[in-house]
Order: sequence, then structure tokens, then C-alpha cells
Amino acid sequence: MDEKDLQIILTLTEYQNLSRTAERLYLTQPALTSRIKRLEEDLGVQLLRRTSKGVSFTPAGETVSQCAKDLTIMIRQMRERVKSEQGSVSGLLHLGCSTQYARYRAPALLSQFLREYPNISVDVVADRSINIQRELNRNSFSAAIIRGNFKWQGRKKLLSTESYCLVYKHKVSRNELQNITYIHQKTDNLGQECADEWVRLNFPYEPLPRIESNNIEVCISMVELGMGWAILPEICLQGFAGYQEPIFTPDGQPIVRNTYLCYKESELTLPHVRKFIEYMEAFCQTT
Repeated sequence: MDEKDLQIILTLTEYQNLSRTAERLYLTQPALTSRIKRLEEDLGVQLLRRTSKGVSFTPAGETVSQCAKDLTIMIRQMRERVKSEQGSVSGLLHLGCSTQYARYRAPALLSQFLREYPNISVDVVADRSINIQRELNRNSFSAAIIRGNFKWQGRKKLLSTESYCLVYKHKVSRNELQNITYIHQKTDNLGQECADEWVRLNFPYEPLPRIESNNIEVCISMVELGMGWAILPEICLQGFAGYQEPIFTPDGQPIVRNTYLCYKESELTLPHVRKFIEYMEAFCQTT
């Protein structure tokens, strides 16, 4: 097994489809199938089974998939450490990032960082915070930017705190809101649960039939068109021209969501990762 085989396994893990995997790796499907067959013969196990939607891993294939991921991370870390011993501030920064932070904050931060350190490359994976945290635990990232409160054994630095806000196209009273459609953002984070609880506590009965979406941008567009009101995190309201009002718990505490920079102590041995951590910590001190 070589690095090409590892890449095939990882790409199959992502796509669960032979034709898409072959296309992604610039291989013909027969060449890909032949390579998988040789790998199965070498390991003495069947790795894949065909399904109506493509392919899936056998139990042995699942084990190989996880090992391929672990080996790929170890090879990356080896190369980065060897490069760091040469004294240059260069390398590939693997950054996991909450979807909303990646959309609204990360581009400006990374733009300035890369101007200061042009020899550093960045691979950004944007996903839900729960998925980013899981991959961080698996050593998939040099560092991660995660929204919400969660347990983490490594280093954890607060980047920002933002309020949840009631938003509508113009200022409106609570009584008027009862007759306006509620646009509900579907998500599973604790901050949104608190926002939903605020709605339940502040209205004597259920608001008008709801519109639901799991996409914040869709919710904002609907509010801007006057289709209804919503409770949304402040991070996505920078360009919002309508009315917004922070919401509070019954005891007067603001309903907020925190964003953290997380990383393992061992990552600080890599100069390019250490420079990124220092850059983000300096950013925190100026905001």
C-alpha cells in the first residue's frame, strides 16, 4: 500500500461512488477498479460491496478507511515537522471551521494572515461545529474554530461572543409579531434552543404557522422580503438593513453563542501553526 492507495480509500470514503472517485482522482474507472482489486488481494479481504446508490465499505473496509485516514495524518505531520526543523515559516495549515464563521469572519482574517506569511498555505474545511469537533479529536486539523460550548481537552481560546437577535424588516412590537409569520432556523445548537425557548416564553400562544429552513442566508432573505420575523445569531447580520434587537433570558441575561479557537499543545511545535495561533490570539486582544 502506498500514498496513492491511501488517497483512493479516503476519496471512496468521501464519495461512496466509484465513478465520482475515479473522476476526482483523474483515473479511468477500470484503472480504479483494478487498483482496488490489487489492494484487496494484498490485504486478503473484500473492501467494498455494491449498493443501489454506489458502493459501501465492508467491516474490513471500514477498518482500512480509518487506518488510511490515521496514516495520512501521520505522514502529513511527519512532513510538517521535518520542514519546521529547516527553520522556515512555511507549510500547510489544516483549519477546521464552523460554517458560519467560515462564511462571515474567516476570509478577512485569513487574507491578512496570508499577506503576513505568504509561504504558508491553508486548507479550510467548513462544516457544522459538531462535525469539526469530531474531526479535531481525530487529529484531522492543525487547529479549529468552533461555535458553541463543548468539552475539549486541549487548548481553547475564546474568539468572540455574539447575541441572538430578533430580526424583522422594520421595528415591530411584540403584539404585532403575533400576527406575522415566524421564520424558524432549524439547527441543533444550544443557543438556538435558548432562542426557541425565548419564543415560547414571550408569546401566550404559538406564532402564526412557521416557515422553516436550515440555512441562515435563506432565513435572512425571507426576513428582508417581509415574509416574516426570525431569531438569528448576530454573526450573520453584518449586512442586514432591517431591524434587529438582542434577546434575553427571563433573568435578564443575553442569549449568546461563543466561538472558540481550539488546538492541541503539540501543534505549537510547528512554526506555521504557532504563527497562526499567535495571530488569532492577537486578533482576540484587539476585538
